[in-house]
Amino acid sequence: MVIGVHQDIETEALIDSGAMATYIHPRLVIKLRLPSVPLVRPIPVFNVDDTPNKKGTISHAVALRYRWKGTTKLVKAYVAEIGRQDLILGHEWLQKENPIIDWKTGELEFEDQTYWAKREQNEQLSKAEILRTVKVELPPAPVYRIRRQVEEPPDRPAAPKNPVNQPHLDE
Repeated sequence: MVIGVHQDIETEALIDSGAMATYIHPRLVIKLRLPSVPLVRPIPVFNVDDTPNKKGTISHAVALRYRWKGTTKLVKAYVAEIGRQDLILGHEWLQKENPIIDWKTGELEFEDQTYWAKREQNEQLSKAEILRTVKVELPPAPVYRIRRQVEEPPDRPAAPKNPVNQPHLDE
């Protein structure tokens, strides 16, 4: 992944579906000379065991431009002490970019129109095959009758048992 504003720097990013957002180490922010913006509300950081992180809270974010195989993208990254990693791409990034990950080779690709066209065509063929070969019959569903007894709250007077025999207010 190549990132940068004024200069291009190649770096590795950790993809972490357990991380909620994208995080960038302060050393990379300094190296890239990225302007950081203070957050309106700092974000407290907790460890896996729910204890507060020693590094404190996240108080700044940056707009990070990166290039991947000729495509330039923009992501909001929170500035945080994230250990050895320069960059962590979290769940938010994974949802937005929806990359194709080959778990055997560790390679990552972004989907393109060709991929979607092939996938759509394969899905339509698969659905047609399924419709032709599978006949589903569901057993009749049982009928349940639920009776619920409604009780008046204790602070509310009970309704008259026979409202027809009750005197009217205008009598």
